[in-house]
Amino acid sequence: MAQIQDDAAFSEGKNPWGNASVGKYSKVFSQFGVLPINDEMKRTFSDFHLLRNGLCLGQRDFGTILDAIKEKKEFNIVTGFSPSGPFHFGHKAIIDSYVYFRKYAKRGYFIISDVDAYVSRPDSKVASLKQADEYAINNIANAIALGVPEKDIILQSKQPTKFFIFSHEISKKLTLNTMKATLGHDSLGKFSAAYLQISDILFPQIKDSPAPTLIPVGIEQDPIIRLARDVASRFSKIYKFDPIATLYLSHVPSLKSVDMKMSKGVAGSGISLMESKKDVEYLLQRAFTGGRNTVAEQRKFGANPDLCTVCILYRFINKDPKEVEAVLDKEHNGQQLCGDMKVIVTELVNKFLAEHQEKYEKALDAAINIVNSKSKNY
Repeated sequence: MAQIQDDAAFSEGKNPWGNASVGKYSKVFSQFGVLPINDEMKRTFSDFHLLRNGLCLGQRDFGTILDAIKEKKEFNIVTGFSPSGPFHFGHKAIIDSYVYFRKYAKRGYFIISDVDAYVSRPDSKVASLKQADEYAINNIANAIALGVPEKDIILQSKQPTKFFIFSHEISKKLTLNTMKATLGHDSLGKFSAAYLQISDILFPQIKDSPAPTLIPVGIEQDPIIRLARDVASRFSKIYKFDPIATLYLSHVPSLKSVDMKMSKGVAGSGISLMESKKDVEYLLQRAFTGGRNTVAEQRKFGANPDLCTVCILYRFINKDPKEVEAVLDKEHNGQQLCGDMKVIVTELVNKFLAEHQEKYEKALDAAINIVNSKSKNY
């Protein structure tokens, strides 16, 4: 079946599988009820660097999570990835959010959706469930190295039978027209993946107990969230689901353009968490920046950090807000050239990767055990 073109889908706030940037998602805010980050959130979580650096874009029903934290009530946190390739810095932002809010949550569910990855991607990208699970080992080891508790990690293919029965129940509640209109696709594989993702979101409340659920995700996942919220309401006579709240994150941009999100599937676009020092330097030296045509113009007029893929990456990885502000101010007012910025970010990235890759190696055995275990997750 034909796929609706990505650009059209993005302009309508659709397509959870595409690569376009958040700028294509204006309708998510204007028509679908995503709200801005409010002052109370900024005050309460002032130590969270992604929020502090302006990289949390919006939210749905986050008040339920704030109330739970204030009143010391239970809530869940759920997120995860479809293992269709190695982790890069775009994945790290979601994991940083999960790890930060996990300290407040009663239960955490970090889903590695291997079945989803296989059914929703073409064979040229994920040819078999075995290949998805090979990627899953990389993804799980990276997640553990970044601070995700090993006990939170769930491999989708090892979910109990009831999980998959529930995913089929979900399909009964959503019409063909709803799926096409919401997702921007008419691919049966992507429909199957959507049912699995909705089950990932809701099943913890069936397996354990109903509780408000926080989902930190990229903004492109809003179509799945809308479907999950719709499904939860349609099952009100069968299951009890507490509210689903979301925190939407900006994309780490492609190194080629701020109009695309980082992707290792596009050559020169992303920096893997397994990248070598030499390759990091090579990639960042060729990254698109917001600089002027000449040194003289940049000294006079300054650069535009909002159009610079290197500056935006810097905001994602530097947790010191004062330092971020000072460095980007120099870029903006012409005191600093784009080449200087690339050196700063190259050093920062390589320092992080040296430490991370050591943790990754230590986490590999645990990741292999999770994937190869014969037992179910629950």
